[in-house]
Amino acid sequence: MNNESLNIFLRLVQEKHEQLKSQITALSKTFLQENIDSKKAQAERCHSAAEDLARALSVKDQPNWLKEIIRWTKWYIGSYKSTDATFTAFQNIMPLIAQLNSHQWAFSENSGDEDFDFDQLYERHKKDGKLEELFDSLISIIAQMLASGEIDSIRVKTDLERLISLLQQNKEGSYFSVMASWEFLRGFLKNTAWATIDSIPVLKQLKKGFEVTVDEMDIELEKVHDSIKNEMKSKYDTAVQSLTYKSQARLENKSAEKVL
Repeated sequence: MNNESLNIFLRLVQEKHEQLKSQITALSKTFLQENIDSKKAQAERCHSAAEDLARALSVKDQPNWLKEIIRWTKWYIGSYKSTDATFTAFQNIMPLIAQLNSHQWAFSENSGDEDFDFDQLYERHKKDGKLEELFDSLISIIAQMLASGEIDSIRVKTDLERLISLLQQNKEGSYFSVMASWEFLRGFLKNTAWATIDSIPVLKQLKKGFEVTVDEMDIELEKVHDSIKNEMKSKYDTAVQSLTYKSQARLENKSAEKVL
């Protein structure tokens, strides 16, 4: 393939890649809403965009994250009415977002590029902070809420049980698993099930403590992201867009006094 043809091909692949990024971003937001028909429709758009990208590539050039997006969006489209379908799809698709966003296309036989080991970098920088301690605190608070016997709503109980299961599964997981948990957690705090806990006086203090811990985790994650990004810039002389992270506290103009 001559240089001009290769450039045309790369532009085509990059265009389809960008379309998939856009659809997956929309899906991550739609998954946190309650209308299952909207979720199915957006999953279909994601599946179509992923298949479109796959058709432009040879089988050996299709990255694993692309195959997994195709697999799980197809699964969700067929299973979206099942009780745990959204939760299961979210768990399996959201960890792929960082890989999707950071992927660089190179089709020459010897590109000389090495893949970044996000998990190795993450594990090393995580040890310098208190992420694991914060995960344990969140799990403990949810467990106390469930054990209190004060929650009558089956939906609220189910949502809290799913949340604690996700946190337990992913607290020591890969970088991408942790980020998927974090996105789910931030969305959970905006849903009606979480808001209803305000109507239970006994649980108000626990709810407040949970939200304070989430704010602390937000700041801690930003520190970890900055540390990884700085090392990548220093060691590889590159920056990865998917590691761009802004504290939710800053986005909401919260007080800077919470910075450790």
